[in-house]
Amino acid sequence: MKEKKFCEESYVVEPLEEFFSALSSVKRLQVVYLLKTGEKNVKELMSCMNIDQSSLSRHLNILKKAGILKVRREGTLTYYRLSDPRVVDIIQTGLKIVIKIKEEEMTRLTSLQ
Repeated sequence: MKEKKFCEESYVVEPLEEFFSALSSVKRLQVVYLLKTGEKNVKELMSCMNIDQSSLSRHLNILKKAGILKVRREGTLTYYRLSDPRVVDIIQTGLKIVIKIKEEEMTRLTSLQ
């Protein structure tokens, strides 16, 4: 059986696009960091963030749709947790890459002076 090239595998690439797109918001990144220590309900998240409930719900739904969050209902409360703690590792790796890029840019600009 002939193996398809990665670039032809839209069923892999499209969910990956959705995953990274879901992480492309400061508020959604903040949600992920708040949930890295364990599940929280909407009221707990709202108390840590400067955001109204409707905006938070929109962000939570985007993260849930991308598979980043899992939901648990208990009575009238809805609790959210990370579906996989490695999501935080991905963000931290991205942050390290961005810091390295910025440091290299600063070094290059400094050498031009």
